[in-house]
Amino acid sequence: MHHNKDMEHNETVIGVEGDEVCHDLGVNLQIEMMVEEGRLSKTKTALTLKSPYLTRVVDPRDNANTSERNIWKWVVRNKDEDREEVVFNGYNILVERGHLLTFESGHHISPRVVDAWSCILNHKEMFRSVASPARFFAKTINCMFMSEGEVEKDVDAYKVVSDALDYGWSLTNPCNADMIIFPVMQHRWCYCICVNLKVNRVDILDSSSAGVAKIDKYDEMPNVVRNMVVKYFENKGMDGRVEKVKAQLPKRLQLPWRDSTAIFDCGVITMRHMETYTGQTLKRWDCGLKKGDGKAVNALRTKYCAAIVESDVNGVREKIRQLVKHNTG
Repeated sequence: MHHNKDMEHNETVIGVEGDEVCHDLGVNLQIEMMVEEGRLSKTKTALTLKSPYLTRVVDPRDNANTSERNIWKWVVRNKDEDREEVVFNGYNILVERGHLLTFESGHHISPRVVDAWSCILNHKEMFRSVASPARFFAKTINCMFMSEGEVEKDVDAYKVVSDALDYGWSLTNPCNADMIIFPVMQHRWCYCICVNLKVNRVDILDSSSAGVAKIDKYDEMPNVVRNMVVKYFENKGMDGRVEKVKAQLPKRLQLPWRDSTAIFDCGVITMRHMETYTGQTLKRWDCGLKKGDGKAVNALRTKYCAAIVESDVNGVREKIRQLVKHNTG
């Protein structure tokens, strides 16, 4: 087995806890599952492939490479043209060029962009280290509460949550996950609710440090999401997996990089939280951001934009590559 030069570098994997790479090349841990489907067969991913090398997180400290810069230039050039061009198509999620334009500084990220990110992260989970907790990323859900603190009329909370879990992704199952992460879209804001079934905890990951009481900022949304996850598992006859988490009160993590002034960065930072949070303690969670670090956030805008286009689950990747090549050649 030969590693390429990038894999030979001793790179730091930030935000991932407990991932250890086995360098004993004399041990082959491949496990294959052959499923006969006519003349076709499927091979289960080998354990030797489940290393941090395949799930290395984006590093905002690295300069954008040529491909990332070219994709970004193509997206932001001639903003009023071809905004409806589909740039991502995977698992019932469509992202148009106009949605990617929301990566620009001073814009709130489109929910479609975050949905695509959930899909991409679920794909990466297939190659996670066996030492890492299994995560499942739901589609975005809208806050179900009005300013008066009442649930919006005709909102079916269970349907909202179950639809976010059953959005078309089929290669991993939320019922097998240790952690389920929900991106929540609120008026001009977004954050994550993480239901951790491994340690029976409900965490709120919010990039804002605004001095607002938790009940005033989130209302009952975290509790509702927790309750609907419990119901989702109970409806599948898996009561035991959620027995303890149902009594846990959601806790807002005191993230050291929170910033009350970065109102347009919440979407990008939420995507960063999704990518790097594995349930580790705050002392061990280095997401690569610091308070007021606009340079790092802007780097993520460019890199995440390219990552969505270049994802293996993007059915129109080759088409967009050709468009980018034509416009930047």
